[in-house]
Parts: sequence; C-alpha cells; structure tokens
Amino acid sequence: KKSGISQSHGKFELQGISFTHEAATVNDLHAMLSLNDLITFGSPPGQRITARRIDPGVPIENLHITYQIKPAKIPRLALEGMHFSVMDGNVSLAPTVINPAASRSDLKVHIDRIDLATFFGMINVKGLTGSGRLSGDIPISLEKKRVLIQNGHLEAESPGILHFQSEKAAQFFAGAGEEMNLLLHALQNFHYSELSLNLDKSVEQDLIAKLSLLGNNPEIKEGRPFRLNIKLETDIDKILDTINHGYNLSHEILRGSFKLN
Repeated sequence: KKSGISQSHGKFELQGISFTHEAATVNDLHAMLSLNDLITFGSPPGQRITARRIDPGVPIENLHITYQIKPAKIPRLALEGMHFSVMDGNVSLAPTVINPAASRSDLKVHIDRIDLATFFGMINVKGLTGSGRLSGDIPISLEKKRVLIQNGHLEAESPGILHFQSEKAAQFFAGAGEEMNLLLHALQNFHYSELSLNLDKSVEQDLIAKLSLLGNNPEIKEGRPFRLNIKLETDIDKILDTINHGYNLSHEILRGSFKLN
C-alpha cells in the first residue's frame, strides 16, 4: 500500500500590492491563482493578473492578463489574453503558450493607436517629432535571451504632420546639392497622407527601422507631393529590453515552481 499525498489543491491571491524591484516599479497589483494540483502544478483556465501601472523603463498602465498553467515536466504558461495601455494607445498579445523548455517562443503583438510623438520620443530619433496615431502588428521571436522582429509593420491611420530638424543631418549633407537641401527643408514641416514604419531585427543584424512617407511641404515646390523612404537610427532597445525581461521573468517563475514540489 502506497502512502503520501495523492491529491492537493491551492489558491493564492494578492490584492493591491505595490513595490519597487530593481527592474521595475509596480503599482496596485492584483493576482489570483487557483491550482488544481500542487504536485503537478496545473491550474484551470481564466487565472488573472492585473496592475494599475508597471514601469520597467517603458511605463505601461491598466495591465490585464488571463492565463492557465498547464502541467508538464516543466509547466507551461498558456497566455489566453493580455492587453495594456502604453504611449496613449493600447497593446495586446495574441493567445500563445510559453514553454520554458523551448529554445524559441513566437509572439504576435498588436499595436492600436499609439501616439506618434510619444513613440518617436521613446525610441530617441534625434530631431524627429510628429502628430498622429500608429497601429499595426509586430511579430516577435524570443530566442536565447534575444528579441527578434520579423517584418513588423505600423502605419498611421490618418494624415498628420512630421517635423524633422537635425544639425547633424544638415552638416552631413552639406554640399550634396540643391535637391538634398530642399528635402531637408521639406522635412521640417512635412504634411503626410501616408506614413508607415517597418521594423526588422535578426540574429545577424541590429534593428532596421524604415520610415516610409507620402506627402508634401506646402512651402516647397508649390506643395508638390513626393514619397520618401528613410532609414532611422533609433534607441528602441529599451522597449525590446522590457519585453525580454518580462519573458525571462515568466520562465524563471515557471522553472522555480519545481522547487515547491
């Protein structure tokens, strides 16, 4: 006859917790986790985590996550839904399963109406500001503690204005001719009808950000419209670092669950 625990279950709940960690400040965190079995560490669907604000360098607000822990040798996190507010817009993740034992995980991030000026300020493109809202999808792969982006595409949902004033660019293109001078002048007050941003980052290369514009400057060449394709130097790494930290933290929590068994 065998002895020991054959069945067990548990429920964990956090209410209104705020704290500062070396990687982030968290305000008003609520979490609920019901475990079907403490031995196999599995839960029913619909577990919840919410937070009013989390600031890991890129402030996010009104975080809401629903999930399920699926029992396995290393438990898996089935992300049923996740959304939050950032840059005066909204971000959501498509349902996915995070497997700490896998060498790679793929996520699809949907961006909805984030503020263009705030986004440009956050990725630190020198001298570039603008008005408008960006929406689109960014497919992300997380592999060996690196964040990779495969053909991410964001575009403005309506016309707006872009302002680009850069001494560095003016000095770099000094003497390049009248057309280049007109182009730099046009970008100081560019009224776009179309704006899109493509993002790619592979194992072999750093992030490539390409800005595509269609529009005009009313003061240049009688407002004649023209299309521009510009490769941007950005500091988007802090956004990628935030994604990477959250992903690695979920792995650590799931791996650490074995120490309870």
